[in-house]
Amino acid sequence: MIYVKSTNPHWASVVDYGLVTPNLGCSLCNALKDRVQFLPTDDGKEIVMYQKYTFSFYGRLGRTYLKCSRSTTGKCKVKLKVDASVSYKILPIGNKRSVVLVNDYPYAYTGPGKKYLKCSQSYSMRCNAKLRILPDNTIQFINDTHNHRPKKYFKCSDDEIKFEYVSSGRGKRNLILLEGQTYSVQGRSESMFYCSKKSMTKCKARVFLQLKSKKIPSRGGKELVMCEGFTYNQVSTNVWNCSSRSSKMKCPAKIKFDGTTINSLQSNFQHIHKPPKYVVINNQYIRVITRKDYITKI
Repeated sequence: MIYVKSTNPHWASVVDYGLVTPNLGCSLCNALKDRVQFLPTDDGKEIVMYQKYTFSFYGRLGRTYLKCSRSTTGKCKVKLKVDASVSYKILPIGNKRSVVLVNDYPYAYTGPGKKYLKCSQSYSMRCNAKLRILPDNTIQFINDTHNHRPKKYFKCSDDEIKFEYVSSGRGKRNLILLEGQTYSVQGRSESMFYCSKKSMTKCKARVFLQLKSKKIPSRGGKELVMCEGFTYNQVSTNVWNCSSRSSKMKCPAKIKFDGTTINSLQSNFQHIHKPPKYVVINNQYIRVITRKDYITKI
């Protein structure tokens, strides 16, 4: 919204107290593009033309308040307040971190107080875009001018994405194969897979996988975690071993489970057996054990 308040006589014929409501869910430029004009200046800044009058941004809140261009020379007291409501999404990126996605641009908290969010390209691209999320969960832009194009994010549900676990040519790395492209884990996060050609071609493509899991009771009364058809039992706070480790299989697979999601995907390459078979009877999981379970390996 733009609130216009005037104490100058030359504005009385135009508007005294006016209200212009932009389209919600847009950034400042998009929300007001049909009502105002953004004009660049010689020093690289910009001025706003509204009803044939020009204004400039001022104050510590960045692109929130505007004052008449003649506020100094003509002592005009006309001011504008821009309050464009903007929607945003929170996306997990691994290692219990997340980014705030606003108009396709990702922002991350920075600094000890975590009051402000900077563009994720603030370091690599030296982008100065910055915002703040107020207590009422609304966005307050400090600076929404980016010097780069937005990133593209795609959200895929379980029935829309198909991928495979594969090994590298030398067998030293574990990869996932997605739509003909391979991705590997690089760095600390075991949930973020980067393009295998990142080091050679500087490719920035990456995939974040967050597997769904659920807890089921075992025959001994303890809880098991079922993920991708395999079951695991707890051995420490966040570490779960494959439930076939104590059997003749001696399966080395294990996962990191924080209580809701699987954080480690590397163990999916380590299973030496097929996933166990379960049937559900009266909302209870009952494992079906056959002779083949003890002799079949993959």
